[in-house]
Amino acid sequence: MINRYKARLALLMAILLLAGGVLTACSKSTNGGNASNSIESASASQPASESAEASGDGTPTGACTKPVELSMFVDATWYPFQDWTGEIPELITKATCVKPKVTVATDDKQLALMVASGDLPDLVVSFNFKLMSDGKLSLPYNEIFPKYAPDVTFDPVKILVNTVNDGNYYAIRNDFSSEAEWKANPYAHMMTPGLAMRKDILEELGNPAMKSLQDLDNVFAEVKKRHPT
Repeated sequence: MINRYKARLALLMAILLLAGGVLTACSKSTNGGNASNSIESASASQPASESAEASGDGTPTGACTKPVELSMFVDATWYPFQDWTGEIPELITKATCVKPKVTVATDDKQLALMVASGDLPDLVVSFNFKLMSDGKLSLPYNEIFPKYAPDVTFDPVKILVNTVNDGNYYAIRNDFSSEAEWKANPYAHMMTPGLAMRKDILEELGNPAMKSLQDLDNVFAEVKKRHPT
């Protein structure tokens, strides 16, 4: 049960990483004793017939009728969603058989207070890389992914720049691109606050104006029309 649960947890972390590119950590909470105890308790409470089985490579297979519920703290007061609903969250739950129970920060000091008290949820999504890159708080990516999601790999350069003093890395931040990525995407340019635009495709469309969300939607629609795949 623990292995199946951790496989789904690793897959959820991978999807969150790809979707948001922010620090995702599995805490060791005083309420649950430690991360392993929390995982065992959550898994044991779920009948095998109602959980997604794990395949040999650690990825969930089969129908998910009753997802495991994880507590998730989002360290961003501006985060607009107060619960795990919508098309994308539902697809993530279907793929991982995990359904986070979301709590959004009320101020920028809340996470630090939670860390100080030792009362942390199962998942923390935060930009506070320095605070959460701690083996006493988070599970290192270099341990959880090779064991439970071996198909998920990271660029060696990104691993290097995200590795902290204890020799582990707890996140792959999205504010850094390797030299190989820059060479592979010479037409990609960043627009604040982080929207990547393909210069070659924009030129193909005639450099349309984008002064409103509607303009952006129109560009998306045209790109989809010309490049359906």
